[in-house]
Amino acid sequence: MFQKFSIILLTSTGGLAAIMCIYNINKSTPQSKSLKIYLVIATLISIAVVICVCGQSISDESMKLRDILYESPWYNWNIKNRKILLLIITNIMQPWEISFYNLIPANLQFLTKGSKFAYSIAAVLSKMK
Repeated sequence: MFQKFSIILLTSTGGLAAIMCIYNINKSTPQSKSLKIYLVIATLISIAVVICVCGQSISDESMKLRDILYESPWYNWNIKNRKILLLIITNIMQPWEISFYNLIPANLQFLTKGSKFAYSIAAVLSKMK
């Protein structure tokens, strides 16, 4: 899955860079400065998307692991293995996640909220012109 996503991300980033080049040629702005700024922004957005998708994958897989351990045939195990299973289950009650300073989890919900915020700011700025 991640390989397909990487190809889509690289293709969209390349397409975005091409669109920005055409836009700069048409607007007759200083191409070197604005192109660098746009490429840096596109790179930062791409990195944020990859981090959020990886964070969501980690969270999903930890929930799958929790479900598999809950459904395991633990009653056939010896006492030592049961204690280990109990220890693991208590540690994964909450799904694992990647977060920014333990404040904001990096997942698809954060990505959606961020894109909605960026769109609303862009809409307000376009109305101000």
